[in-house]
Amino acid sequence: MKIKIFILITLITFSFSAFGQENKEQDIYAIIRVVVLNNKNSDLAIVDTLSTTYLKNKVYRKEIESKINLNRKQKRILKNGDKNDVGILLNRQYLNDFKFYDYQTIFDVEAVQEKKPFCFLSNPLIFPELNIAIVNVDIVYKRGIGGSTVILKKIGEKWTIIEDIWRY
Repeated sequence: MKIKIFILITLITFSFSAFGQENKEQDIYAIIRVVVLNNKNSDLAIVDTLSTTYLKNKVYRKEIESKINLNRKQKRILKNGDKNDVGILLNRQYLNDFKFYDYQTIFDVEAVQEKKPFCFLSNPLIFPELNIAIVNVDIVYKRGIGGSTVILKKIGEKWTIIEDIWRY
């Protein structure tokens, strides 16, 4: 009997954690879609790998903190990144209407100069208790890089950009 209860508790625990992961994955793709579609360049390709999110630069971090109310733990995560956050390879089938560049191809300088502009995105830093997400966006042009940190808020089931803080 004890074994059956243990197995039942284990299955329930794993099903809840898998449900949470599935929701997070859905949120990640929804956030990426909103951020990329917000860009005025409709031909913008995205790199197929999301980097980790953190903001070491105190000026940018303070600007974000002035826009949203974060507690001490959330500020620490913003500065150092979430230890559970890892770069992930995007599943292209969830974003099949977007153009992609393979992560490996963007390190060839000559090839990059021949490519149209493309963007790197970070794995969204999601604060579920606030319904807030933060994403770093870096756009690579033939002659330079521009970028921003995008703050999104989940209203109902839809992610909406509330701030787009440009970095120079």
